[in-house]
Amino acid sequence: MSKLNGKAKEVLDACLSAESPEIKAKVYELVDMSGLEPNDPMFLILALTGQMRVLLEAAPADLSKLLNDWQSQSNRSLESIQRAITQVEVTQQQQAERIRQTFSYFCLFVLLS
Repeated sequence: MSKLNGKAKEVLDACLSAESPEIKAKVYELVDMSGLEPNDPMFLILALTGQMRVLLEAAPADLSKLLNDWQSQSNRSLESIQRAITQVEVTQQQQAERIRQTFSYFCLFVLLS
């Protein structure tokens, strides 16, 4: 509900005045989770015409699937990032060892020269 500015909150509260606390909570939750702009004219028109109820009745299953898909994709992305980080760490260690060896050879060469 933090995204609601004064006018949008006032209009949305007026639209939801006859709704149950559960419906109001769903609307505010959807606003927070979805990235909807509550001062968007289309959002307010949906709220004013009562179409929000139709969308909310279908939304829980769709929203749940969307969130599950997003979570799965996020988990795969995090795993991929973790593998990449591990690979970079291994490469850094290998390069550091090569540099140490090269430096040791160089020092030995300088001492023997």
